[in-house]
Amino acid sequence: MKGASETEDEPLWKIRLQLCKPVTWPPLIFGVIAGVCASGNFDWSTASPEEYAKFLLCVTLSGPVLVGYTQTLNDWYDKDLDAINEPYRPIPSGRITEEEVWQQIYVLGGLGLGMAITLDIWQGHWPPTVFAVAVVGVFMAYIYSAPPLKLKQNWISGCYALGSSYIALPWLAGQCTFGEADYVTPEIIGLTLWYSIAAVGIAIVNDFKSVEGDTKLGLSSAPVVFGVDTAKYMAPIIKDSVQLTIVGYLFYIGETNYALGLLALIVPQVYFAITLFLEDPIKNDVKYQGSSLPFFSIGTIVAASAIGARKCGGGKSMSLMALVATGRGLPTERRPFVGVVTDTGHLQPGGLYLDYARITYYDGAALLILMVLVVVAGGMDNTGPQLYGIMVSLCLVTVSWLLAPFIFNPYQFRPSCWANDMKAWLQFFLEDGGSHWKKWFTQTQLKPRRGFRATVLDLAFFIELWWVVACFSSLNARTAVVCQVSTTWRLYYWFLLLPPVITPLLFCVLVSGFGAVANCWMSRASKSSDSSSEETYEALSTSQAETASSCPRRCPLILVSVIVTALTVLETVPPLQWVASLGWKKACMLAFLLKMFWLRLCVGLAMTAIRSWCFERLGAVGRPLELWLDALCMFRDFLVSLIIFLALSPLVFLSGLSEFLCPTFSIHHLIIYRQPGHTDREKLDYDPFVARMCFDHDHDESSEDEDTESSLSSV
Repeated sequence: MKGASETEDEPLWKIRLQLCKPVTWPPLIFGVIAGVCASGNFDWSTASPEEYAKFLLCVTLSGPVLVGYTQTLNDWYDKDLDAINEPYRPIPSGRITEEEVWQQIYVLGGLGLGMAITLDIWQGHWPPTVFAVAVVGVFMAYIYSAPPLKLKQNWISGCYALGSSYIALPWLAGQCTFGEADYVTPEIIGLTLWYSIAAVGIAIVNDFKSVEGDTKLGLSSAPVVFGVDTAKYMAPIIKDSVQLTIVGYLFYIGETNYALGLLALIVPQVYFAITLFLEDPIKNDVKYQGSSLPFFSIGTIVAASAIGARKCGGGKSMSLMALVATGRGLPTERRPFVGVVTDTGHLQPGGLYLDYARITYYDGAALLILMVLVVVAGGMDNTGPQLYGIMVSLCLVTVSWLLAPFIFNPYQFRPSCWANDMKAWLQFFLEDGGSHWKKWFTQTQLKPRRGFRATVLDLAFFIELWWVVACFSSLNARTAVVCQVSTTWRLYYWFLLLPPVITPLLFCVLVSGFGAVANCWMSRASKSSDSSSEETYEALSTSQAETASSCPRRCPLILVSVIVTALTVLETVPPLQWVASLGWKKACMLAFLLKMFWLRLCVGLAMTAIRSWCFERLGAVGRPLELWLDALCMFRDFLVSLIIFLALSPLVFLSGLSEFLCPTFSIHHLIIYRQPGHTDREKLDYDPFVARMCFDHDHDESSEDEDTESSLSSV
């Protein structure tokens, strides 16, 4: 930041404030105001003090807190660049220590997430939408500044990430704080993402002050890639042209007054670009930003107010397609992801993921990870086009294994149904300590087998054992010599060859022991409080024995799952880093494969042991093994289902956009049924919540008719 103080005797709080760059807060604050206006639920003249308190909390979250976190993190990873461009900044000048910088990063990041979840609890949100937006913002700030991704190294990804943090994220934070879940429509998401492209021009202007350092360090900023003379035209053209498209959109939807207001705000931005920025972009970049940004920020509020006045498209009309039997065995009823949340808030498990997890999803995710490893390990380098066909075929197989059941599921990509799937998915893993997942996993994957399948001697076991032996032998031949160098290297050598299960199992033993002690204490307390009724105590003991699980009560299984997975990763990474430090890239990949096949083999052995009829006789002794298996398998299901959710999310956005632009036509149904819908359609007001209720009501009526017919037939 130009003009930062170079005084060495400044108090620490002032140095910390410089790291947070208060000059960058106003655009984010204006973004929150735009989101509040777009929600249509905040009246500035009649709002209560409580509503204003929520608004101020959201502004503080987006402005000083998370922007301060982002700027501090960016300054830390840019300390080498700032040493060239801005050596007077606090970090390159040495006025603040590394420990103090990371303290500020952790405090601001944690405070921002805490404020976000506070807003969700205050507003009664479920799922926690503001917290989700904050998590995305924290993650984007990290990958923008930190290696290995470091989006700012490329001008396209870096500028758009910065632009979305200026527009989309604060807008959605304000929108989610005061708007209902259905108000975050495809129109809002598309508008914020498109408006973020305008902020790309703002990000390009910021790059002019660091042209010298970017050139020396090889950063591909726009002024470095295209040259100063070309980039100085790109910045205002991108910013103003996107705003002009928003003006055209407002004219299209009939919001003429708002369109004229936004057009009037673009004129001074063009004037300042011609008179200041194009004359000398390096000298006048700060003046241009300070002159044009207020008009740009007010323009976002004008566009958001137009959306809020229309109640997020609630006045439009839409058509629900009346699906009829096709005679081809195609589905006409939607299947949920993992279950349905009833009106009472309880989850009824059952859905596409639970149906096909073992059959296709696990293998599809494993194939996807192996493809990524091939690319990361350099398997596609210097190969030419001969491997492209194989990779395309593998990509098609991966897509079919992971997404095919969802693509041919009616109404799969409707945003309202997608929101219900997300809520059910969270409850499936989080509600009641993960009991829904535990019950499904026990009934489907830990069910005792019979005959030859009851043993471990199946084909998968032999394949995994063969891979372990092959990787172990090859890796041992490569690394056996270096273990003679020192004791530390010998320790790394042994950890490199052993399965990564030691520390996770020790942790599970501690957790299970703590749970056993807690259960004994609770049993004694119950027995002493009701000593006169021995039958009551026996019933209580029987009930506790029946409901006992691998994870202690009041300890969520998802938490144990994350910790066990983290310990597994921590036990795996140091030996791999040791091999990588020796310059053996192929040996590092081979060691990673050995660890993965070791883990699969141990998981298979554990599942076989737990399936056996004698495992129940072990009692508490076998509980750590069961907890370890549950933790790893739960994290696997959580990760695989999350990958599927992320892969389907763009299709949900496109479906919502198609539904908004042309309600009588569905590309999804055209793919499934070879026609966009039955010609006999029912007209009703466009409201996603009403549409969902109508669909559910029709489904409930059909179910009641079937129940009535079945009862009559039984009579």
